Amino acid sequence: MGQKVIQIEGPDGSGKSYLAQALIHDYKAAYIHVSNYPDKKQTILQHEPMMMFGDDWAHQRNLSPVVLDRHWLTLFVYSMIFDSQSDQVRVLNFIGEHLQQWRQIADRIVFCLPPKQEYLTRFEKIKTERPELYTDMSKVYDAFWALYYGKRLDNPVCHTLLGRWLMDNGGMATWHNVRIYDYTQHLEDFGNREPADWAKENLL
Repeated sequence: MGQKVIQIEGPDGSGKSYLAQALIHDYKAAYIHVSNYPDKKQTILQHEPMMMFGDDWAHQRNLSPVVLDRHWLTLFVYSMIFDSQSDQVRVLNFIGEHLQQWRQIADRIVFCLPPKQEYLTRFEKIKTERPELYTDMSKVYDAFWALYYGKRLDNPVCHTLLGRWLMDNGGMATWHNVRIYDYTQHLEDFGNREPADWAKENLL
């Protein structure tokens, strides 16, 4: 197994942490979440140090894979749905400046996208068990789905900037390093090793 940077993206409650825990448990992965930074907010300025830190680790020898839990894709999607138009432009300009670097750093990008209705049903249950900052994930799910499959984004700012670029190039499904992960196929305890086996086959 070589040194890899694995970028995990997707809506809240879609299995990102579940997959990351399997990588940590079975492969001693180094885990970096945007909330590791001091003010606990997912801001633009936190994504550049994540990028640089991941880059450093990826180029060292004999280290476990580096897992980036939420990076530029999640920043893009959540900004598109929940931020003001001016904030959206700021986020998209920032991402556009760094996109080529970020594409080179991530050996694998994972879209956590289980079947939508099953995901939304389970998310409603998750909300009763733990506090969630955002309570409606339908639009978030649809945005990730659109980016992956190169479909039109229902947002004029994003459609004319990064979203348009992705659509014109067939979506992220055409990128050789992107994978879809459906956590509903791996809901047993980690003892069955299914999430780790999926990771070994698809990510490592």
